Amino acid sequence: MTDYSISRRSVLAGLGTIGIASAGAGLGTTAFFSDEEQVSASLQAGKIDLKLDYRATYLPWNRATEFDSLGLIPDTDLDGDGEDDRYVLDEVPNPRYSTSEAAERDDVEEGDLYTEDDWGELTKAIGCGDDESLGLIDGAEGVMFTLDDVKPKDEGEFTLSLHACDNPAYMWLKAVSTDDGENVVYEPEDSNGDAGDAAGELDDFVYVEAWYDTNCNNLRDGGQGVSAVFVSDRSGSMTPARQTAQAQGLRNLLEVFNPDGATDDLGDNYLGLVSYGDRPLVAERRTSSLTNSESDFEAAIADLEAADYTGGTGAYYGLDAARQLYAEADPAVADTDKYVVLFTDGRFNDEPSASDDDGFEGATRSPEAGATEIDRARNTVLAAIDDLRAAVPDVTLVTVGIGSAIESPSDQQFLADIADENAAGETLFFADVEDLERLITEVARTLLPDILLYRGSLAGFLDAADGGIALNPLQTENVRVDATGDDATCVDPGVTCIAVNWYLPCYNEQSAEAWEASGRGFSQLPSSRPGLEDQDDDGMLTLADELVQFGGFDAADLDNDGLINVVQTDSAGFRFDVAAVQCRHNMDNANPFGPEPVSADE
Repeated sequence: MTDYSISRRSVLAGLGTIGIASAGAGLGTTAFFSDEEQVSASLQAGKIDLKLDYRATYLPWNRATEFDSLGLIPDTDLDGDGEDDRYVLDEVPNPRYSTSEAAERDDVEEGDLYTEDDWGELTKAIGCGDDESLGLIDGAEGVMFTLDDVKPKDEGEFTLSLHACDNPAYMWLKAVSTDDGENVVYEPEDSNGDAGDAAGELDDFVYVEAWYDTNCNNLRDGGQGVSAVFVSDRSGSMTPARQTAQAQGLRNLLEVFNPDGATDDLGDNYLGLVSYGDRPLVAERRTSSLTNSESDFEAAIADLEAADYTGGTGAYYGLDAARQLYAEADPAVADTDKYVVLFTDGRFNDEPSASDDDGFEGATRSPEAGATEIDRARNTVLAAIDDLRAAVPDVTLVTVGIGSAIESPSDQQFLADIADENAAGETLFFADVEDLERLITEVARTLLPDILLYRGSLAGFLDAADGGIALNPLQTENVRVDATGDDATCVDPGVTCIAVNWYLPCYNEQSAEAWEASGRGFSQLPSSRPGLEDQDDDGMLTLADELVQFGGFDAADLDNDGLINVVQTDSAGFRFDVAAVQCRHNMDNANPFGPEPVSADE
């Protein structure tokens, strides 16, 4: 039998005693345990290591008692009173804005905690070899937060950032209940129907949402569709191996947008494909428009594979064709998150002349006196980007460098600069063909909105994930809390963020707060708990259905405004175990938390 080594980290958490009125309450502690594993797979020895960082936030409801925190997050005024509302209970690492950073902005001050978006960018940029002073959890126990006196309508969130090092890996998560105590039954609990059983009700009432936090910013973003135009390189330096890898990478990414292939419809997502070479080739549309048809995009990929690859690298032609696709797009595209993904395997070295009749509409930026051909070509690329952003102001540009030809710091910096002109832009580099074929991982992380893993009661989450679930951060289907190894995606070394938001509702129906889209009462909070059935025949699966089917309450009990009192002094504890299992030579992707787990040093 072949052993597939893994690296594990354990996450302990507790929702301590929760009280109402005069009862004391707490939100326990959360601790991480970590180790480092050596692995061997087939004949190749290697290493897989998991390191963790985290940020735990808290949004109190009309809190009257003091609590420990690191401070408020800038730009989190949810209720419009001019004061920030969201606290950081703890975080690792703990960056603060410097004097020079604060001087360049009007939304932060020196010493402030990082904003949500800046925290996400920092987390995604942390590498496995970064300075240990950052304090990533790797071999030592860390306490994430301790919080007392939590009341109904309080909520919080924590994001765990999994830094997988060295080898592509399958990711697994196991959730274990460690405490479900009734503790003391006070009169408010007894008078509202608490039977005083050994098990408490707190985990039944705490509502959680868990999702793959694509940008690691502690917020559930997106939900709207994505549109993306892929600008592919077909210059002469694109070798047959790179051509094949580019096409396969696009097919891989297409599978992310339509993973089960059950229909041809990409839903609210629209994809386009254009290619560029030099003047004789100009730019050619591989899709006639931005399309939400899988077969149309697959046909465009096949067309790209059959194209001639020759000449120079005139990316401005492709960028202008991308602009035209957006200009002629279906009106539904206006409501999507918009991207242009530019591929290149070398420096831009072809520029249009005044006599070219090539359809290029960009007005070239004036090059500096004595500029080289490379400088003039780059200026023309910048002009095409100017035109693109003038036509599509909310577009995000992602630049993808392929191969050793762009190992020059100057070429890499130029790709980074043109992406950074849009604050949300990103630049990725792939040194070889194998890396390019796996571009699905990083490009998909950049394009896709946050993907929901579970929503429902804490008890349901702990029950469903008790046997271990395969994490699948790169798909929109087969993403569920009872996923198996067959549903998993092999994830390249890098950062995967898992976020969990918790909320304690108060009534069966609640009015929406100013920052909420809708009320969050028992019957208003949707549930994806496995095995749940519609108990009240309203056509929806909600936390209210869970409380009846699994919590032992009658439907009539839910309309009692004092029902939430049954959680007083209850406690709930749980532990997350996370494992990374090497992909290579691991065809079965066995559950490391199963009855016969994959070998690992504890």
